[in-house]
Amino acid sequence: MASRPETGTVHLADDRRDLVVRFPYSQFLVDEVKAIAGRKWDPARKEWRVPAYQADAVFAAFAKHNFNFAPEITMIMAGTLAVPGKDEYRATAAAEDGGDDPNAATPEDGTSNGDSTGS
Repeated sequence: MASRPETGTVHLADDRRDLVVRFPYSQFLVDEVKAIAGRKWDPARKEWRVPAYQADAVFAAFAKHNFNFAPEITMIMAGTLAVPGKDEYRATAAAEDGGDDPNAATPEDGTSNGDSTGS
């Protein structure tokens, strides 16, 4: 039985805060990634960025589509590679954005974080 071709890739970004999700355009896959809280479309790089603490959700959404996962993704899921948790991630993001409220809510429903229907 021949293996299915790879659909997309997921790896840990250099900042070790985000997972980088890349795939050829497919509205179905765009809808899958939009269902993950905290995701953002990076139009300059044409890739999705998802907080690394969402590794389980990313794996659940994309493993069934034959994505290639870098080894560090399973290490995050197993707890052998530490990444910022939700609170630490938000605090760091608020500081980078010049905000002073690390507990400020971030949009998770896709209504105002610059989503595009790109891949």
